[in-house]
Formats: sequence, structure tokens, C-alpha cells
Amino acid sequence: MEEVPVCKHGFTDGRGGLGILIVVLAALTGCAADGSGPASRGDSTPQQERVQFENPSSTRQVEVVKADTERLAGGLLKVTVTLRNRTRTSLWADIRTSFLDSQGRLLEQTTWEPTLLGSRVDAEYTCVSTGTQASDYRVVIRKPGKSLGLP
Repeated sequence: MEEVPVCKHGFTDGRGGLGILIVVLAALTGCAADGSGPASRGDSTPQQERVQFENPSSTRQVEVVKADTERLAGGLLKVTVTLRNRTRTSLWADIRTSFLDSQGRLLEQTTWEPTLLGSRVDAEYTCVSTGTQASDYRVVIRKPGKSLGLP
């Protein structure tokens, strides 16, 4: 059975209050950045190429605040993307992460994950590769749409 990368998301209220941040991985006991992630080694690939919207008009609704990577102690690549819902209503968006090797070839890919983006709230999406060969990533966001009152 194929392993699927572990992805989590949480929210902050954008005003410095406490929010939910889910980044605990049962298989790992510690996280240490060693500077080997794509963002920290002076890679020239811009954030716009790593975090993309399936429909460019979605950028009116959702803003990519920042995208960071970290190489965990076990050699896995951790990607964290902070998204901001610009609208007055909560939105659902599907998010998929692909992990790539140093040649840009696909190593692993998540399924589309429905993610709730609260109204005018920052949401933090985190995904960790299952293998140590991942050296780059792509995050695709599709179909932001109104919440139907679901949690």
C-alpha cells in the first residue's frame, strides 16, 4: 500500500489571538531546520510557481500570505502555506501538494483535501513528505467556494 503525505491545516484569527495549529506528527518526535529546504538554500523558484491556483481569478478571494519549507530531523520535507480568505464568508478550497525530486520529477502527491478558510482569517496548511528524496514541492489550490455552514 502506497504511503500518502501527511497534511494538516489550522487557523489563526489574524489579530494575534490563539488559533488552532495542527503540526504534530505521531511518527516524529522532533523538528529541526537544517537549512536544506528549497526556500532556505537560495533556490530561485519563486513562490508563485510553488503555490498555484487552478483558476487565476481565485486570487481575488484567497491570498497566499507566505510559503515556507523545513527539513525535519528525519529528513522529511515539511511545507507550510499561510492562506488568507479575503471575503466576508467562509470558503471551502481543495488543496493538493506534490513533492518533487531535485530534477523536478514527481515523487509523491496528496489527494485533493477539502480545507475550510474562515472569513477574513489566516489558515495555515501544512504537509510533510513521506520520503527523504523530496527536495521541492508544488501546492495547487482549486475551487474556493462558499461554506454551507459546515464546520
